[in-house]
Amino acid sequence: MTFRLAAIVSLAAMLLASAPAVAQGTVASVNGEPITNRDVDQRMRVSALVFRQPLTRPAATQELIDDKVKMIESRRIGMRVTPAHMDEMMSKMASSARMTQTQFEQNLVKASIDPDAVKAKITAQTVWGELLRLRARTSNISNAELNAEVERRAAKGEARIADYVVRQVIFVVPPGSSPVQRERDANASRSRFTDCETGVETMRSLRDVAVKERISRSSTEMPKGTLDLLEKTPVGRLTTPFRTEQGIEMLAVCEKNEREDNIQLRTRIEQEMQSKRTEETASTYLAELRAKADIKR
Repeated sequence: MTFRLAAIVSLAAMLLASAPAVAQGTVASVNGEPITNRDVDQRMRVSALVFRQPLTRPAATQELIDDKVKMIESRRIGMRVTPAHMDEMMSKMASSARMTQTQFEQNLVKASIDPDAVKAKITAQTVWGELLRLRARTSNISNAELNAEVERRAAKGEARIADYVVRQVIFVVPPGSSPVQRERDANASRSRFTDCETGVETMRSLRDVAVKERISRSSTEMPKGTLDLLEKTPVGRLTTPFRTEQGIEMLAVCEKNEREDNIQLRTRIEQEMQSKRTEETASTYLAELRAKADIKR
């Protein structure tokens, strides 16, 4: 979380100016515990200004209802978030904003945010994480499930990994020069590049062109966009040009070696399956808690 006071206060003023006057009555209740218009206003403000995740009024109301059922469940099983733990969480948020906790809370107040509203959201997030961790003990992925998925995806070729050795070739765009023209220059040079040994020296002889040292990366370590470029480029050739902060860049594919790595595939699949299982568990668990609660809107 990045906490910038000037931006938050400015945005807070805009929200106050545009927000309609709302009576501070009860908009919902969970097991008799009320949720007021003020609670909703504060949650919208906390989400937008502190967590950078704007919510509509209905979404904020639903989030508060869900927080209530989570807190009720945590109390039922004897789970507590101590004041010391809450202070620690607030202190971490303050530190990330390069403030003391006191300064952080004072700045929240200046932005029309009640520090307790921030604490309420953090508390609900904390207990929900613990509740899911406890529930997950009964929904772990079995070795049989994992092995079957690894075998299925390995058969589709997903265990194959390519190890690349590349060099960055950058056509610098001098001040006042046209990036479009430099892109044309890069494309013209690309057509003449047929191997790394002679091609690199040729590139170095060109004006305003930089060639970086060799970089070794596996396909699992690269962003999808970069990998897509490399997969389309034969060894000894340059990728199509793309713009970066440094200028017009191409990658020279100097080496490419393919191999199979079931261990990496297994790790990746396990993470994906666990993430999906956690999402399913969270959705099912929350639905159960909602069904058990007496929710009035």
